[in-house]
Amino acid sequence: MKKIALLLIVTALLSPAIFAAPTDEEVEIAFSGVFAAYGAIFMTSMMGQTIPGASMEMDMETGVSAISFDNLDVETLFSTIGETLDGSGDMPEIAFTHLSGSFVASSEGDMDMDVTLNGGPVNHLEMRIKGEELVLMKANGKNCEYLSEAMDF
Repeated sequence: MKKIALLLIVTALLSPAIFAAPTDEEVEIAFSGVFAAYGAIFMTSMMGQTIPGASMEMDMETGVSAISFDNLDVETLFSTIGETLDGSGDMPEIAFTHLSGSFVASSEGDMDMDVTLNGGPVNHLEMRIKGEELVLMKANGKNCEYLSEAMDF
């Protein structure tokens, strides 16, 4: 009986740390990391390079670019782009190791992002922008539109 009581106490003490929601700063870093990955894939595709785990399609008539991420290793991505551009291979601050999902952007400013992140405190990000209006911004299913001003959206 004592073992069960001890187990319940330890579980109660550790549960908040295990299941804690990510902080605002962690969410901002995750969004920034996804935007950085989008930009890096965009640049590498313009240079004719391909990165394992990412594919990009561009429609020049409609101005829509779409990137699909399939378990993209972000360290590989940024070391590749860094070596290509300046030889350094430096990596920006990224709070996840792998990225899956999609990121679609149009020349009118519309954007639709739905991605799953692995290796960090934020597991899922969603964002939708129509023109200049933020329609949806969620991290791990929680509304975080209030961060849009801090992130300059």
